[in-house]
Amino acid sequence: MNESVVNIIVMILNEHLRRAPRAYPGGPVSSIICLDDTRWSIQAGEYMHSTPRDNTGPWTHVEVMGEVDPTYFGLNDGDDISSYVPIEDVAQEILSRGIKKLT
Repeated sequence: MNESVVNIIVMILNEHLRRAPRAYPGGPVSSIICLDDTRWSIQAGEYMHSTPRDNTGPWTHVEVMGEVDPTYFGLNDGDDISSYVPIEDVAQEILSRGIKKLT
């Protein structure tokens, strides 16, 4: 059951990353807010630390910045961003917290 729900969240994330408005091509998209009010900036695109590094996806790895320790996903690149995080890990975290809003 959880695996299929994680897959659904991965599809939602990929769709959000593909369709959300961007200030410029490849630029950042809006944040995701969880039910516990944790805000996650999940990014993918040609200028982001994602796989693939393009603007169409689907993405297998994304760039994440959140309100928790940036080493939370174990892939910190020296600042407050976790790079190349498997999108399934992000989906699992969102599943554990619940989605409140795609801003």
